[in-house]
Amino acid sequence: MFTQRKMAKRKTNRRSGFLSRSGRWVGQSLTRRLQVEQLEDRRMLAVITVTSLADNLFLDAEVTLREAISAANTDTSVDGSTAGSGADTIEFAAALSGETITLGAELAITETLTIDATALAANVTIDANMQSRVLNFTAPTGDLTLSGLTITGGQTLGEFDFGGGIRFDSSDTLTLNSSTVSGNSTTGASAKGGGIFTNSGIVTLTGSTVSGNSTTGTNANGGGIFTSSGA
Repeated sequence: MFTQRKMAKRKTNRRSGFLSRSGRWVGQSLTRRLQVEQLEDRRMLAVITVTSLADNLFLDAEVTLREAISAANTDTSVDGSTAGSGADTIEFAAALSGETITLGAELAITETLTIDATALAANVTIDANMQSRVLNFTAPTGDLTLSGLTITGGQTLGEFDFGGGIRFDSSDTLTLNSSTVSGNSTTGASAKGGGIFTNSGIVTLTGSTVSGNSTTGTNANGGGIFTSSGA
């Protein structure tokens, strides 16, 4: 029994050493280099719900569209909203179906975003009331998707003040699904894109209408859509 235990121990130990000429077992230190693999970003993307037709940044426990966009831009919670987290989606409470959000100034978007009202029975209208453009996507990259919306009442007055309804400065994709862009305009010289302006981005329309938009300034092309290199 003693011999069997000893032999078994020798067989086990041989995995981490060697037998010398004198018959003595010599332990051997094994060293392994650890490798760290970087994991992909798996943050849960946020769904931020608009509950109010107002256009403000007041702390009143009602989430406006402006506050929802601010939450998405900054990856924080604004006025009790869900905190943004990367490429977010903004949706609307059922009570806002068919309603109009009247803006006091343009809505600036700084990163990939989806604004989606298709879960409602009727489109949500975003109306700039001829006070400014409606939407301004200012980032050089990133996608903007608009679904179930009507974009109207946007107007710019200055020279080279592009995009009365939507200005999309990204080189990526502006997508409109089941949406309407109408009643927007630019009046300044060389202010291209009465309805939509993009310089290098791609514009994709699915089940959507762009009509009744205009430019009136000299060298202001693209009453409906102006794009230099997109399609």
